[in-house]
Amino acid sequence: MIQRSLSNKKFDSAYLKKIGVLFLACLLAPMVAGVYGILHDQVTYSICPEYYTKFKFYQFRLVNSGNEAILPNPRTYVTITGFMASWWTGLIIGVIQGVIGLLHPNPKTMFNIVFKTILIALLTVFLFGVVGFFFGKFLLSDPNWHYPENLIDKKNFIIVGSIHNFSYLGGLAGLIVGVVYQFRQKKKKQ
Repeated sequence: MIQRSLSNKKFDSAYLKKIGVLFLACLLAPMVAGVYGILHDQVTYSICPEYYTKFKFYQFRLVNSGNEAILPNPRTYVTITGFMASWWTGLIIGVIQGVIGLLHPNPKTMFNIVFKTILIALLTVFLFGVVGFFFGKFLLSDPNWHYPENLIDKKNFIIVGSIHNFSYLGGLAGLIVGVVYQFRQKKKKQ
């Protein structure tokens, strides 16, 4: 009877630690995604400011409607846009990877594998963004997009749009690769 009670306490303690890892994944993944989004948007703003001043700032309702947002410090708005555009993908990745991580035998293994999957997703998003750059630059000549009025730099607008679209696709791919990685790790440990 005492042996069984001690065993239940060990189980409860391990389970609570795993819930802590899940909670940590749900907190850290959106922050990592948000910081990545900020850096990503700072780079893409450098490629085509019009993508932001004539599209993204309006899309995220950071400015009132008009033909172009002329701001004293647009990089601040780019930072806000980058975080707003990406934190939620990190939350989805953190929740899904964290919940799947509960399958692992102990909190330490769960922590190591779940946070590797978050890094896998981050790397996948980056690689897809690079592919999006080259796709937009060399293969995407004139997509059937709705362009802002008085757009001057259409070529770089297309490149940045391609980078953004591929990056979201990379988030989905990274999520899937991470799930596959977790199940393979679980199978290895059996």
